[in-house]
Amino acid sequence: MLVLAVTGILINHTDALRLDRRYVTSAALQSWFGVSAPDTLVSYPAGDAWISQIEDRVYFNKREIGNHYPRLLGAVALDRDLVVGMEDRFLLLDAQGDLMEDIPAQPDLQRVGNGHGRLVVRAARAQLATDRELRYWKPDRQRDVRWSTPAVAPAALTEDIRRQYRNKMLSAERVVRDIHNGSIFGRAGYLVMDAAAVSFIGLALSGAWLWLRRWRNDRENAKKRAKPAG
Repeated sequence: MLVLAVTGILINHTDALRLDRRYVTSAALQSWFGVSAPDTLVSYPAGDAWISQIEDRVYFNKREIGNHYPRLLGAVALDRDLVVGMEDRFLLLDAQGDLMEDIPAQPDLQRVGNGHGRLVVRAARAQLATDRELRYWKPDRQRDVRWSTPAVAPAALTEDIRRQYRNKMLSAERVVRDIHNGSIFGRAGYLVMDAAAVSFIGLALSGAWLWLRRWRNDRENAKKRAKPAG
């Protein structure tokens, strides 16, 4: 009953407590809930950095750039900046991995590369090169483009990215809700919480019945005391 009451209060104040934006990092709880990072992780070397993607999350080395991104196509180091190519956009990063600009692109991009210090892309129908600001494009026919290709990132980096991904999968709200309804313990948990709920109902009904019986007794006693003698 205490668990039902406490978790119920927490659920009622989910927004205020930001439970949907707080995440559980306990490996034991993550394992209990079956939380694991996907097997597919793609990484591209770009200068001294690695640009990686797992599901819709993109990382600069160990640092997450953001989420809800489309498929990663590659990364190119241009002077001190990095250009991350995706299916429908480019991300312009500085040397520390800070996002400077998110630039929309045509949706049929296939590859990105470095052509003599310029960003070169291969689209469905043409090969194009752009200026430094990625604003103007023109046809490009150079053949010695260094295309960005995926590679195996260091094992420590890969494990760190997977750990970060797992740590943002299990929200505190889900844990509280599963404790509240008992599903954290499977079918047995549901039965225990159902029993607690039935106990609440029993307490309410029996308490009301006892109060009503006492009220009737008190009323009858009052009538007897008020009745004249003789």
